[in-house]
Amino acid sequence: DAAFKPCMVCTESLGVDGDIYMTQCSHLAHEFCFSEIVEKQYPCPACDHQSPLPLVLVSADNPICLK
Repeated sequence: DAAFKPCMVCTESLGVDGDIYMTQCSHLAHEFCFSEIVEKQYPCPACDHQSPLPLVLVSADNPICLK
């Protein structure tokens, strides 16, 4: 379940409130944390992928199953 995984940016639990993004390189982040990375054009902090644009918005309306 994505809610119990850590955010790749702040390392806190993703939780159940708010939106969560999955990057092209399959890492998860809070919407706020991820927006800072995109805005400043930083590479993915988890793997240094140079363009970690969001792949999927994970939310209550659009849940995904993660193993």
